[in-house]
Amino acid sequence: MKLIVNPVAGGGAGLRAIPKIERFLRELGGDLDLQITSKPKEAKAIAHLAVKLGCGVVVAVGGDGTVNEVATSLVGTEVALGVIPTGNGNDFFRITGIDSSLLACCKALTAGRFRRIDVGSLGDNRFFFNALGVGLNGTIARRASRTHLLRGSPLYLYATLKTIPLYHPPQMKVRIDDYELQGRTTLIAVGNGASTGGGFQLTPFASPDDGLLDICLIEKVSKLKMFYYLPRLSKGNIPHLRSVKMFRGRRVEVESETPFTAHLDGEILGTDLRHLRADLLPKKLKVISKL
Repeated sequence: MKLIVNPVAGGGAGLRAIPKIERFLRELGGDLDLQITSKPKEAKAIAHLAVKLGCGVVVAVGGDGTVNEVATSLVGTEVALGVIPTGNGNDFFRITGIDSSLLACCKALTAGRFRRIDVGSLGDNRFFFNALGVGLNGTIARRASRTHLLRGSPLYLYATLKTIPLYHPPQMKVRIDDYELQGRTTLIAVGNGASTGGGFQLTPFASPDDGLLDICLIEKVSKLKMFYYLPRLSKGNIPHLRSVKMFRGRRVEVESETPFTAHLDGEILGTDLRHLRADLLPKKLKVISKL
């Protein structure tokens, strides 16, 4: 198996974990080839080469951004994605059902049990595997990416608290399959997985292999009410909140005359977007999962 390590994910957590990962995998009889990335987007190129060389499993050692890069090169292939979570959010990892300890991850990798999951596509070889965030959540992800003194859930909570007071919901037109709605929109979360932003459960009932995307749309609300929503968002208690609309579909399209920010699996897609469309690709990725 090929292991691709992001040395800066989680403040260097992946780099520090290498000795234990190597020891556990060797004790478990795993055959590994480990490579450390040296620049952004290199993980995608390494994974692409591993596929061409006939590797059966490619493992992302890092956060959701590293997972996205590696998985992008595996979409539509028979090569399985493995994950050892060492990032800040690690939301995709929750899809696997594996315990987050290094030993549990290594046992799952050597056992080789996998499931096929759906993939969200924006075209031009751009995918999301856990979540797409539009509006407020995209802007929060941008602030989090610029904050370096915090890690994990505290980072995303800090970014959220700093972003809400300054955010102005744009007028948006949203199409979900054949259904259309318009209005000022605080955020749109498109989930293949249940959580985003280090554990905020905006799409708590999402399943990555049900052939549908789960969509949470929060209409324009006061800043005070958005703060009121926060603890409920973290626990997934949102479907019955006023101003929250929940949908399921295979296609989501967003248009706005005012530029908006969006993220793919926590990585910034753009900060000056006026249109995007996401389509579901069913069962296009093999993922190492719980024993």
